[in-house]
Amino acid sequence: MFRCFILVTSSLLLVGILAANALRADEKEQEIDRLRQKVQGLQKQSQALKLEFEALDKEEKAIVLKLDALRKQIADLTAENRKVLEKMNKNLKDLERVREEYGDAVKQYSTALKSLEKSLADKTGRPVSNPPKKDLKGKVTAVDAESGLVTVSLGADDGLEKGHTLEVYRLKPKPTYVGMLRITEVKKNQASGKMTAGPRGIAQVDDEVSSSIPDK
Repeated sequence: MFRCFILVTSSLLLVGILAANALRADEKEQEIDRLRQKVQGLQKQSQALKLEFEALDKEEKAIVLKLDALRKQIADLTAENRKVLEKMNKNLKDLERVREEYGDAVKQYSTALKSLEKSLADKTGRPVSNPPKKDLKGKVTAVDAESGLVTVSLGADDGLEKGHTLEVYRLKPKPTYVGMLRITEVKKNQASGKMTAGPRGIAQVDDEVSSSIPDK
């Protein structure tokens, strides 16, 4: 009887132990499943990070290529700009040389013109006229007896320039040709010059001046 009790008790203990082991084994299995799921989740995150890294790496390479292209463009533009500056400096030097040559030519022309005027004046006995292009008419407004300067009411606004000549004459008491006035200084509304040789080479205030001698 006692032996039977021991056997039953032992059997019950063994069943309890087996049940407890089975429970622990089930818990372990569940934990393993959770860990497996976690590992799978981490693997998915790792794959996503890998794809993102590859995309960023590809974008970085594209940016590097674009930067290289921009650097090349900058280098090309710098070289082109250097060529343009060199060409501009050369053109400026050429322009300066042309200006100098033009200045020399103008001086030569002015000298030759003066020589021609003197030659013609010597041959004709009358100074060469250089009237304005416009048909101008005005009056003598002042005469400086000491310097011989004659001021007229015509100026730059009327088209009068230095070197132009005007014919001087008076109408009263009778029409009289005074002579030729060569302009030496021009202002906005007036000009002055000196009388050249003429029949009556002394101008007076209120004498008439014009580009040419009136027909009547």
